[in-house]
Amino acid sequence: MQAYRAAKKIQTPVRNFAGGIFNHNFYFKMLTPKQEALKDGTLKTAIEAVWGGVDTFLTDFKAAGMSVFGSGWAYLVADKNGKLSIYRTPNQDTPIPANLITILILDVWEHAYYLKNQNRRAEYIDYFFNVIDWQKAQRNFEF
Repeated sequence: MQAYRAAKKIQTPVRNFAGGIFNHNFYFKMLTPKQEALKDGTLKTAIEAVWGGVDTFLTDFKAAGMSVFGSGWAYLVADKNGKLSIYRTPNQDTPIPANLITILILDVWEHAYYLKNQNRRAEYIDYFFNVIDWQKAQRNFEF
């Protein structure tokens, strides 16, 4: 996948607006009303290979979301060879310019959690773990 490079004078608005559309659409498509665990499959195997287990991955993913200063995103991404990593961006930036494939995304903008959780981002992330659509994450990993 070759990253698109916009003309210099429009790079910031493209990043902000297109990044916002990409991130939010991806985020909302990753949510499900039914709580489910990550089932056996290639994604779970890959997570276990990198983090040793799903619980350790979730701990590191939460830490990534907590470490974003201000507004931004945490992602589970894969490179073109399928190697997983956790990636963070500020504002509306995305992993696309780094040629990374988004598997899972976490919105850590205050608007995602403030009404229910006020400034308790950690509590919001714990709730988020209960609404991840792991079947979609698995399909995202099967690129």
